[in-house]
Amino acid sequence: MLVNPEVDDMSRCTAHKKDFLGDCMWCGKNLCGLCIAKQEGRKLYCEHCAINLLPYKRERLPLAQPKKVVAEPAQQVPAVKRRFMLGKDGYFELK
Repeated sequence: MLVNPEVDDMSRCTAHKKDFLGDCMWCGKNLCGLCIAKQEGRKLYCEHCAINLLPYKRERLPLAQPKKVVAEPAQQVPAVKRRFMLGKDGYFELK
């Protein structure tokens, strides 16, 4: 069986040459278990990117409250005195 070294290197960590578990969310570097510096759920970060994330604290957004619908009184449409009528020649005329 022939093994292509380029394909084998792509599925390995760049620093430790171990099988990688995922990519860094910021820089896209292949990460193995030793390279993962920070993990948030499924998001993985390398050491360099995790240090850059330190000043930023992620906070949950407050849940959206449903808006209360206030019924407004219906506005009356002014009466229109002019309207289109069908003329003798088959065209509409404004009368």
